[in-house]
Amino acid sequence: MEEFQIPTEFFLPRDDFVYALKTIASSAVIVGITHLFLLLILTTCNTSKPKSNQRSKDQVFKASYQITHLLVNLYFGIYALYICVIKQHSDDVLYGNILDKNTYRHIFGYEHYAIFGAVQVGYNLWSLPVGILYIKETLPMVAHHISVIVICSLTATSNFGFRLHAPFLLGMFEVSSVPLSLVNLLKDHKELLKKSAFMKNVNDLLKIVFSIAFLGIRIILGTPHVYHTIRGAYVVMMMEEGTGGINIVSRGWIFMVLVGQLVLFLLQLYWAYLILKGLAKIFSKKEKEKAT
Repeated sequence: MEEFQIPTEFFLPRDDFVYALKTIASSAVIVGITHLFLLLILTTCNTSKPKSNQRSKDQVFKASYQITHLLVNLYFGIYALYICVIKQHSDDVLYGNILDKNTYRHIFGYEHYAIFGAVQVGYNLWSLPVGILYIKETLPMVAHHISVIVICSLTATSNFGFRLHAPFLLGMFEVSSVPLSLVNLLKDHKELLKKSAFMKNVNDLLKIVFSIAFLGIRIILGTPHVYHTIRGAYVVMMMEEGTGGINIVSRGWIFMVLVGQLVLFLLQLYWAYLILKGLAKIFSKKEKEKAT
């Protein structure tokens, strides 16, 4: 079994730290450029349509925003599936050694997975202001973005990174977001869903796939990962001043990470509740249609 010792410094070595900052910046820029490119394409396509069929600028912007999210979620999902399922010794990160009581194993090491944290920070640094200013995202989603930035910046730059769980919590979680992105795109095409029974069935199927993926990945498989990261953050909070470079500032950061982890977990449970309600509506509606 791999042994971990408490590091002497709070942050990763200089080269790894600088690489993380570059990855954060480049990720935000790449996602931003991708969004602008998609916005240009959709705007051009929209203006070429007859005026009666054209969508508003806000609708076009929202569609480009949603497609950007879809592409980013695909990236995280595919990469995480490779790390957690296909790669040799993948069970190590898929299950996060949830029965291993060595707390240090869940806190330290696995620097090669810092990229998950760095890309998530860059992505959310783009998504947060765009979502607030142009999409008018809900308070839970804003809280989600802020919590992810706080948590993932620690994963990307600190020795206290909980990176054993990064491929699952920061990657596999996004697998469920892929069908959700498609559902959100179809939500803005209500006329298509009314006219086409096929597309309506596709939309219902996507909702069911999303629900199963969310509940299976984020709640059933994800909860043990969340438990170990929350427990690890609490252990770090209780460390003596100076241990591993811990000081009042870094301890405050760890505290915010602990709060962020709790916020995200409560959001997952809240969304799971809404999903179960939605599933109940879908199946009850199907039953009524059969009865008629």
